[in-house]
Amino acid sequence: MDTDRGSTLSPEGRDNRRGTKIGHSLVSTTALAGIPEFIEASAGAGAVSRAFYAADVPEAVIGRRGYFIPHRAFSLILELGARSAGDPAFGLSMAPNLHIATWGAFGAFVLQGGSIAERLQRLVRALPFHGADDSMELIAVDNELHFHYDIPSSGMIGYAHYAIAAVRYVQTIVAPFLAPGWAPLRIEFDFPKPRHAALFEDLFQCPVIFDAPRWTIVIGRDMDLVVNPERPRSQTVTLSDLRRQARPAAPTSFDEEIRELVRMQLLDGQVSIDRAGAQLGLGVRTLQRHLDSQNLAFRDIVLQTRLARASELLRETNSPITEIATSLGYSSPANFSRAFRKSQGISPMDFRTFPRVV
Repeated sequence: MDTDRGSTLSPEGRDNRRGTKIGHSLVSTTALAGIPEFIEASAGAGAVSRAFYAADVPEAVIGRRGYFIPHRAFSLILELGARSAGDPAFGLSMAPNLHIATWGAFGAFVLQGGSIAERLQRLVRALPFHGADDSMELIAVDNELHFHYDIPSSGMIGYAHYAIAAVRYVQTIVAPFLAPGWAPLRIEFDFPKPRHAALFEDLFQCPVIFDAPRWTIVIGRDMDLVVNPERPRSQTVTLSDLRRQARPAAPTSFDEEIRELVRMQLLDGQVSIDRAGAQLGLGVRTLQRHLDSQNLAFRDIVLQTRLARASELLRETNSPITEIATSLGYSSPANFSRAFRKSQGISPMDFRTFPRVV
């Protein structure tokens, strides 16, 4: 595995670590794959509902791709699942059930790599479709390779479970190229040593360090590789395919984050600036100040997002207009029709039946 000292892997060949942002960054709902099911198996269906409700994430995102939720909410869902299951080692218990192949086009794109280096490079290239502020790099240090993952939720409630899951996903990416029984030289976690620390080494079969500066998997440069490992048979997935299937990459600006949160809120019809502020960990006044500083009005964002979703539902489903109006939070079909006509210059019914220009 040829990697020069100090070389890094990051999108477009650069170190993409970012400074502190307003609020909290978002993560793709693709990362939820298998997690609600594990919470249900560990603590019952009610535990899933309670975790999503407490994290203020609509359960409707389960199984959906192309949505993004706050990192803090994702980590909180894991923590609440752990508490419901009465399992402080929840992340370790969950890890064997996780595999990058469950991440749809994202996983398929990564797993097409023909070597460990290529797979990790693909992982980094695809990372913007997972989260805008996540960053990874691979650095050679003497005879070691340090794979770092900087996760925006570091330090938040439930982060330890998230960090453990991240190790598991990387393991599933590189495992086909490694000899049976192989283990990293060590794993370093950037969270305090838990009471059940011994269980970490039982699972990962290598020394585990806590309170490290960064999340890191350390492997030897002279590791024993498998020649021509079996690769998954599937259609070729390009980065462009991933872009089309996963919608544009994760929101990177404050404006985009607010629009994404409103789009998610529309799934359960409970749209409000108070809720958006809580989801970002901001007070309403603070959120309003940030909106004002960028000449944005929350009500305009809501209107634009609602009407964009309305257009999708009218064109791509047979749902009754009354049902669409209700699902988008309008008090009546008449109010929905009035708002839609003002924006599009045509009624919802005419929009649905009017031929599209190809």
